[in-house]
Amino acid sequence: MATGSKQKNPPAKVGRGQGPRPRGDAKASRRRAGSPEISRSRSQESATPDDLASQARNNREGSVDGGASATGRKPASFDVATRWGGHAELTSDGFVPVVASFLKLSGTLQPYPLTPAEAMFVLQLMVHKWDARAPHPAYKTIAQRMGVSTVYARRLGQKLQHKGYLNRRMRVGKTTRFDLQPFFDCLAQHVAAEATRTRKRVDEDE
Repeated sequence: MATGSKQKNPPAKVGRGQGPRPRGDAKASRRRAGSPEISRSRSQESATPDDLASQARNNREGSVDGGASATGRKPASFDVATRWGGHAELTSDGFVPVVASFLKLSGTLQPYPLTPAEAMFVLQLMVHKWDARAPHPAYKTIAQRMGVSTVYARRLGQKLQHKGYLNRRMRVGKTTRFDLQPFFDCLAQHVAAEATRTRKRVDEDE
């Protein structure tokens, strides 16, 4: 019996400007399409400040009732630029993570509440704190940013140390290190005490 030869399929025509797709691209495309995390992270890496500002404006314009969208869902983006009016350029110099308990309780700390100027001094120190180590900005830098004299900035540091919230470590030929751990510990104790009082009031109401 004669065996017929298998006829090979003719090669696919390639249009102008197209080339054969490399092997594995189809699978990679499917993986990327099915992974919102990958596509989101890559889009964020390639986003320009204008892109971030546009995204923030879209989130702001599409939100109603304090952040709920027309569909009842919260905006997809909660980045810093969105919270600061959609101006991505405001984040070009970085941002400072501030716990809400500091803003809510620093003025009622016991036994020594912080004055507004002292609270701002702490925030200025936090601009230079990136890890557990004590920050060491110059008094002159803090004073310029706060719009006060260097003498007044030093006085604020002295008051915070006198209240037991700050340890200043003088260094010869270098800027002072500002250890805020005592303040953090005091704030944490205050938060815990507030939580205990809240639970007690709830139990009494029940």
